[in-house]
Amino acid sequence: MKFLPLIFFLCLSCSSFGQQWVVTPNGLRNTADPRMKYLTISGGELSARKLYDNARKYIIENNPDSLRKIKLEWDSVALVFDTYLPYLVTFNVFLTTMRFDAYYTTELRFNAGSVRYEITFIDMADVASANKLTFRGSSITNTSVYSNKGKLLRPDVKEIIEKHFNGELIKMSEALNQP
Repeated sequence: MKFLPLIFFLCLSCSSFGQQWVVTPNGLRNTADPRMKYLTISGGELSARKLYDNARKYIIENNPDSLRKIKLEWDSVALVFDTYLPYLVTFNVFLTTMRFDAYYTTELRFNAGSVRYEITFIDMADVASANKLTFRGSSITNTSVYSNKGKLLRPDVKEIIEKHFNGELIKMSEALNQP
């Protein structure tokens, strides 16, 4: 029962600013325009500096390892930070459990009233082996979300990845829009 309010809130939040991440054969893309690699988060009447300060505060509180990697001074252009996420995806392949950690880089670009939000790099690797989870690849390896021809091979994995990144989008949007 605790899940229902959370699901309602997530749906309401996503529909209120209308942009979400979708996993495609080419990686994470904007649902409104799959050619776009970024989303735009509305910042209302907030200045670029205030949006930057809110983003930096959110990163420090929620991703403290990124503190040494972000620019510590206001530069009015961008904030780039890395995130490590253990066990983003876990699934079985040929009687073997594969656990994929994710390491990704986020770039935020600030303007008055809006923030450009982009995942510029993502690497998903199995903890116990050298296997990589890719967005597009051979259907034989069973570690690709889509085949080389664009056929969806792992809808469960696609859903897990989208759920994580859209959840992060909602949290970032809420943090950015703090007065």
